[in-house]
Amino acid sequence: MAAGHGVADYLLFVDRQAVGVLEAKKVGTSLIGVETQSGKYVTGLPDVLFTPVRPLPFAYESTGAETRFTNRLDPVPRSREVHWFHRPETLQGWLARITGPTPTPMFRAGVRAMPPLDRTGLRPAQFDAITKLEQSLAHDRAHRAGESQDHGTGMGPNCPAPVSTARHRPTCELPADLHNGPARHHASLSGMPGGRLLIRGLGVQVPRGAPF
Repeated sequence: MAAGHGVADYLLFVDRQAVGVLEAKKVGTSLIGVETQSGKYVTGLPDVLFTPVRPLPFAYESTGAETRFTNRLDPVPRSREVHWFHRPETLQGWLARITGPTPTPMFRAGVRAMPPLDRTGLRPAQFDAITKLEQSLAHDRAHRAGESQDHGTGMGPNCPAPVSTARHRPTCELPADLHNGPARHHASLSGMPGGRLLIRGLGVQVPRGAPF
């Protein structure tokens, strides 16, 4: 790394471009706070190495038994636990979203720019459940958003998440910490006349062309 930034354990490359770092620790070591150390590395990439984004966007800390991940493409980057490292093509796809000819925001940025939810076809409790889930995601309260609760909504405990996922982006890549929660149940989408989408089985329409 550049002078004053220490020595990273591993520098991660995708398609011959530096994209992140990995700080390795012994099994049993607490990883809470280690992101401060890996944070020094992401800002210290030598000028001779090419990267599509500076500072480096992805940072991992791992003991082999526990792994944490920070995505610096998020509006408010923070360390979160993941089950394993992302595949290179996943990281490459995330980078392509912000460096391509038509940049599109990541999930946590896009959810903050969603249009108001259309009440059509939703009962009041369903509308409230989806709205509260999206508010939790917008404020980065991922664990609160992932809670499986069905307080008389009639939707079942896992329905608000796929509805919100489809509103955000039909081909959305969910944040790592939501993959094992209710949001893993992706909605089934099909094209509808008039430039709209139907979430099959729920009857919820989603306008195309929203800025996310």
